[in-house]
Amino acid sequence: MAIERSHRGPFETLLLRSAQEDSLLEVAPLRGALATRLRLQGREMLYLDESTFLDETKNVRGGIPVLFPIAGKLPGGECIVGGRRVALAQHGFARRLPFEVVADTPPRLDEGTPEPEGITMMLRSSAETLADFPFEFELKLTYSLAGGALRCEAGVRNTGSTPMPVHLGFHPYLSVPDAEKGATRLEVAATRSFDNRTGRAAAYESPDLAGEEVDLHVLDPRGGAARLRLPGRESIRLDYGGFPVVVVWTVRGRDFVCLEPWSAPAGALATGEGLEWLPPGAESYRVYFLRREVRER
Repeated sequence: MAIERSHRGPFETLLLRSAQEDSLLEVAPLRGALATRLRLQGREMLYLDESTFLDETKNVRGGIPVLFPIAGKLPGGECIVGGRRVALAQHGFARRLPFEVVADTPPRLDEGTPEPEGITMMLRSSAETLADFPFEFELKLTYSLAGGALRCEAGVRNTGSTPMPVHLGFHPYLSVPDAEKGATRLEVAATRSFDNRTGRAAAYESPDLAGEEVDLHVLDPRGGAARLRLPGRESIRLDYGGFPVVVVWTVRGRDFVCLEPWSAPAGALATGEGLEWLPPGAESYRVYFLRREVRER
């Protein structure tokens, strides 16, 4: 497996290929470390609106945006956290800032696991980020392909001198044709959910993905995995690992369903619910996987 350099419009991209597994990953470090393309075992996994990717004034609709230092919205766009004013747009600033490519940083794997080559990128706090989020940090992402799956490991380090709140998420736009959403089912073991459209909490029920819009926050996913069961024999599986919230979002007329692992519920910086605090020098570390599954006949 080797890393290649390419371009998507004016942006340089990095390609990671596994010819043996017919898998490919493309990322754009300077466009928010966005994973722009993912092929697993011959299937294209991601939706990407190319026009939003090429327009630097827009947030990209597609790929896998990085959500940091918040996932979701803050009530009123700002709050006081740890005695400091935080003012952030929806999903934070990481998805629109350039990441630095870090060389010679292999994925952090369990002992005895074969070590695949990975693409590692880092975002550090700066005068720009400190104006909106007054905490010093390093955010490091490593993407790799192994066993027919995409593996993403994320590490957030507090490089400042005071405790720092962490609210991290990812926003995979999974490729699902709009015409197939009515026959596609979300499978996740859960009992509680929050409908972000209505602002109501309720018992979890599998949503109708063919509706006008679905914006459902699964608050207590269990079992470590959520699946989109597609028509026929295929499924897309998200192994969300240590992410305690899974969000499903889609809109009618678009060929995607998003399955998003979040480290805390929406608004956590304001409410404190599920919010992680890092002491100075400490690191928060999380991993998720995306897989393609084909059921036997």
